[in-house]
Amino acid sequence: MDPITRNRLIVLCCAILLLLTIGVSGFMHFFSDDPLEPYERAKIILQDAPLIDGKNGIAYNIRKLANNDLRRFNFSSLINSWKSQKFSQTDLLRLREGGVQAQIFAARADCDSQYRDAVPITLEQIDVLKRLVSNYSSFMMLVNNSEDISKANEDEKIACILSIEGGHSIQSSLAILRQYYDLGVRMMTLAKGCNTPWIDYSKVDHVNKSMKALPYHFGMTTFGEDVVAEMNRLGMIIDVSHTSTTAMKEVLEKSQAPIVFSHSAARNICDSEHNLEDSILELVREKNAVIMIPFDSRTITCNSPNSTLYHVIEHIEYIKAKTSVDNIGIGSNFDGMDRPVRGLEDVSKFPMLFAALIESGWDYDDLEKLAGKNFFRVFTEVEKVRDELESMDPIQTFVERKQVKFWDSENCTSRMGLFPLDLKPTFSFPKDLLPSWG
Repeated sequence: MDPITRNRLIVLCCAILLLLTIGVSGFMHFFSDDPLEPYERAKIILQDAPLIDGKNGIAYNIRKLANNDLRRFNFSSLINSWKSQKFSQTDLLRLREGGVQAQIFAARADCDSQYRDAVPITLEQIDVLKRLVSNYSSFMMLVNNSEDISKANEDEKIACILSIEGGHSIQSSLAILRQYYDLGVRMMTLAKGCNTPWIDYSKVDHVNKSMKALPYHFGMTTFGEDVVAEMNRLGMIIDVSHTSTTAMKEVLEKSQAPIVFSHSAARNICDSEHNLEDSILELVREKNAVIMIPFDSRTITCNSPNSTLYHVIEHIEYIKAKTSVDNIGIGSNFDGMDRPVRGLEDVSKFPMLFAALIESGWDYDDLEKLAGKNFFRVFTEVEKVRDELESMDPIQTFVERKQVKFWDSENCTSRMGLFPLDLKPTFSFPKDLLPSWG
């Protein structure tokens, strides 16, 4: 090879090597220095990883403010007098802005309906949620199984999961529990606001034991165990937020499927009746359960006026350290509280939390688990247990009415009962939400 040709080949090889070096350097720089701000990165993550929120109480507010009349409730753009209410934190536009891809909606009957009209009130709440989803079917889809969540997301719709908040809604009847399942209910909180004849409410853990209606059971009765077993057989997710610590331990022991805590945080940080002792956290990892952290100041900072999203992160980090990243989720409790923490004031703000976690060093896989992957795993495992129990007959336990005082002869309607047409409500509605009386 002559000297001129050899020099040309050397120059060409050096040029190729330089270009390759620049290309690799640029490639590494592009991925190491993400040009996106944390908030924009959070939005992208929530598009890829379905955000499943474990608790929303809008059905209760529709009953309270509009008497379940959806003609007075425009979910796509709430009217001012509704939106101005402190507990109104949800509408369709804000759900979409917040990246919510699956929402668990709670049907709730107040505790004063126990032994009275808990069942019809719960049925009415299930009905109003199903009508709400139907009215906005272009944007929302009622789901009955875990596969439906994926289908709804593929269709760019919000997957809506029905839950019942409070075991008193079954009136100590497994038959009623089964009927709720047939209506589409896929999760039930075993206690809310009061003891039932078969399980204790969380307030029994505190000094101020103000339960009046029923004696304490020191956890869960044998009928409570039947409720757990029947929910396993049906494929209904068990939620033990609001139950006593002893009851939580018993449910964790008895349930064949993993359970959830739909809106609970760490009691070691805030001694709220909704929160979990460290002894529970130790069992959560062993039992593959998921704790879904809320945004309620009462639960996060025991009602401190200075509550922020960083206090929520404190609970997330504490629970993750005591359990694992596979045992945490989000259960905002929007429309079920009047004091959300600053920075997480409504359903549009979820990306703010994930942006803050990105800034603190969380990686994509862990954020994906927190957002909804962990809850989705529980849902699929509950269905797997259901399939394994397919040959099992419905549990036949029956509680005779004479054993439990179901109806008060002097007043069989709770304060949450719908008003007769010839009566006015005893509390004030916003003027543009007043129902028609006949």
